[in-house]
Amino acid sequence: MFTAPVPDSAPWAVTQEAVRVGTRAAEGIVLKGIFAAHRATHPSAPEAIKRLAHRLDVCFAARNLRRVFNQEGIRAVTGSDFDDFVEMLFTLGVIGVKVDETTRYHKAHFQYTFDAPLNAQEDADELCFHPLFTRYLFERSALRNRSTVVKPTYPYGSDPRDGDYRARLGYAAASGRS
Repeated sequence: MFTAPVPDSAPWAVTQEAVRVGTRAAEGIVLKGIFAAHRATHPSAPEAIKRLAHRLDVCFAARNLRRVFNQEGIRAVTGSDFDDFVEMLFTLGVIGVKVDETTRYHKAHFQYTFDAPLNAQEDADELCFHPLFTRYLFERSALRNRSTVVKPTYPYGSDPRDGDYRARLGYAAASGRS
């Protein structure tokens, strides 16, 4: 028998609360899937990534990641040096490189979008957490972030109206579609 996602609601009622609960549940499933898919190469990823929680903003200067890496003892957790840790964050889609900003969003490139590794210049670039990892890392400060108008990250290329952005960036042949 089907159980409604929100107590005392009709099974298929599309209420604000049902969407919120469903989104949280889906985020958890996807996160577990990402961690499981990379367990063989990055077994300590969940614990190491959790150490970044509330230590950085949603979008932050790349140089601050090294500071948090050292302060939180992430090398001891992962057995990896800083560069390997950053590569893991890019590979899992935890962070992306900020490329633009609107009045509502930070726009960032994420590794899963490209066929070549992303790199960040520690002294020049800004990094952003992927929206999927925002709740995982900022659950306690979510209400504060909303009240202070913290901009969420928008993964570059996820707007269907943009067409195949990979062609504009030289990663795919132009398809003639827009």
